Amino acid sequence: MRTLVVVPSKNLEDAVGDVVRQVLGLDLGLDVLVIDDGSTDDTSRVAREAGAEVIEHPENLGKGAALKTGFEYALERGYEAVVTLDGDGQHDPAAIPQFLEALEKTGADIVIGTRMHAVGEMPKLRIWTNRTTSRVVSLLSRPGRSSRRDTTRSPSFWSAPDGAATRSRRPTSSRSTPRAR
Repeated sequence: MRTLVVVPSKNLEDAVGDVVRQVLGLDLGLDVLVIDDGSTDDTSRVAREAGAEVIEHPENLGKGAALKTGFEYALERGYEAVVTLDGDGQHDPAAIPQFLEALEKTGADIVIGTRMHAVGEMPKLRIWTNRTTSRVVSLLSRPGRSSRRDTTRSPSFWSAPDGAATRSRRPTSSRSTPRAR
């Protein structure tokens, strides 16, 4: 499966090179794209030297815009899967094979990892904020709460290794059309 690893980064010259080298060191044939979101340091240079493709935002547009840039890049170039990692090294690239395995086993459209089962060193305020935000998002995203809900599809969920969750939207009618993964 042709996979792109998207790494949004801003002012991470001290960490992003290691992240890129760890991904490429997995020897899975993964491509790495670093989105430099308006850095004022050498993030782009360090990422390129480590082996990544780099797209530079001339000014900081935010993590969401950086991810959008990465997803658009992947779609335009025919990638079958995208993995996102933070450029500061807080996501372990060694977990990528587990995510790809979960994706292949389940046929899910998206696999999401969680670290909330291993919060030992996380500050208590961050734990509370993450859990509260997760509950609010879950409540707001329940079926029937969105006026833009696609009624031709219904969600299915599976469990994946190490606390990852997968979700697949499978067609419930013959009117569905193929879409990018």
